[in-house]
Amino acid sequence: MLIPILGKKLAPPAIAHSITNGKKTGIGKHLINILRGLPGSLLTPAGIFYKRYCLKRKLPGVFLYSPQNQYALHFHAEQVPYAGNRMELAGDGETLKITYGLTKADIDSVIQLHKVLDQQLRAMGCGQLEYWYKADELHNAIRNMSKDGLHQCGTTRMADTAEHGVVDANLKVWGTNNVYVCSSSVFPTSGQANPTFLLGVFAVRLAAHLASPEKHNQYVRQLVNQ
Repeated sequence: MLIPILGKKLAPPAIAHSITNGKKTGIGKHLINILRGLPGSLLTPAGIFYKRYCLKRKLPGVFLYSPQNQYALHFHAEQVPYAGNRMELAGDGETLKITYGLTKADIDSVIQLHKVLDQQLRAMGCGQLEYWYKADELHNAIRNMSKDGLHQCGTTRMADTAEHGVVDANLKVWGTNNVYVCSSSVFPTSGQANPTFLLGVFAVRLAAHLASPEKHNQYVRQLVNQ
């Protein structure tokens, strides 16, 4: 992963960065590891390269084998809807203020999920979780490592009434006649990641709604009245 040219060929940039953190340190130690691991340290990258670039069905990512049968576990999690996480205009009417943080429920859900996963692995006799932190350190550890929140939603959330949201079920802004919002910001809640598919569904549905004869006639009447 650290070799300038070859590293980019072994894994997608995001995966490579998650392993190296974008830093090139301890090159000498890595070279020693390569020498110690011969010939596997050369055969494994060669195999990955072949599967990623020479096969018709290409290898999408990299999952390296651990001789110790130990693997790091990374978590992604959805946050609960919380009004305290919000974007709003400052008093000058121009500056955007962003307030974002984790709630206790967010952190507790991550800890609980790890407990359930550990119980299932042990029950199936195929593994167990070993924590990097003590039990009383988990809350702070999760809060400190959760720095890459993505796919924020809800800033123009959909609701049944104007008191509880910004747009109605047809994505029309409450109190307007022809202002619509087609964005993942209308999601009251979101899945763990990748909301683009549902956003595409919303776009198709909104297009069908706007192109319906009823809406077309409504727009014509509005133009005539204007």
